[in-house]
Amino acid sequence: MFVDQFLKEPGKIEDYGSFLSVTYEENWVELQFEFGCLSRICIGNLYDDGNNPKWPYS
Repeated sequence: MFVDQFLKEPGKIEDYGSFLSVTYEENWVELQFEFGCLSRICIGNLYDDGNNPKWPYS
């Protein structure tokens, strides 16, 4: 998957029956698919060792 290469980690696929979830835990990204189409993108915020947000970038 293109996203695997971009985020440099494999996605964890979970099938919930009504939708499919692909989670990238190191990058706090989740993609949800319904009927084979991307329906949701959930994005978290990463923090550095000093507890400062890494995003948004300045």
